[in-house]
Order: sequence, then structure tokens, then C-alpha cells
Amino acid sequence: PGGLVKNALFKKAGIAGQLEVATHVTCATLAFMGRVLDESLEPDTFKGFPLDMTQYKRMFASSRVPSAGYDKFLVAPSPAAIRHIIVIRRRNIFKVEVMTDGENGQLV
Repeated sequence: PGGLVKNALFKKAGIAGQLEVATHVTCATLAFMGRVLDESLEPDTFKGFPLDMTQYKRMFASSRVPSAGYDKFLVAPSPAAIRHIIVIRRRNIFKVEVMTDGENGQLV
């Protein structure tokens, strides 16, 4: 998502540097995920008609796993229970906790 936003918009909001941009994009994505999962997101429309948004839940807590002949698409049974994101930097993989424990986890 950050690639879709012009750097000038971040600078205008006082957000500078790769870490700050990544933090804001992550927080915005988690807030969007919360609205998708609790179904409080306003429906997308096309020419005044609401669109089917059931696939939105598959954007989160999902992964494509390569296998012989075809890839498998896996989705966690309860995306709302996921409390971390994976960050890959310079071939290192980090599990970063972003939500508190509990049924209604809050951003860390």
C-alpha cells in the first residue's frame, strides 16, 4: 500500500523516513483489517451497486505455499486471533507482535 501513496503526502503529514512510513502503513493496514473482520467497513460500490466484499477477509492471515504443480493458498481459521506480522529485511525474518492478547486485541 505504501507504494501507492506519493512521498509528498507522507512529508505533508510530517512522516519522514522509511521506518516511520512503514509504521504508519502497518497501523493503517491493521486498522483496515479490524474493520474488515468486524464488518464495520462501508461496502464498496460500482455505479451505485454494492460489491461483494467477502474475499476481503482472505487478505489477512493468509499465505501462498509453493508445492509441486501448483501453489496452495492457506488462510488461518481465525484471522482475528493473529497477533503478529512477518517482516523480512536483508534475508532475515522477524516475527513482530503488533496486537495485544485477548479477544479484542489492541495495537501494541
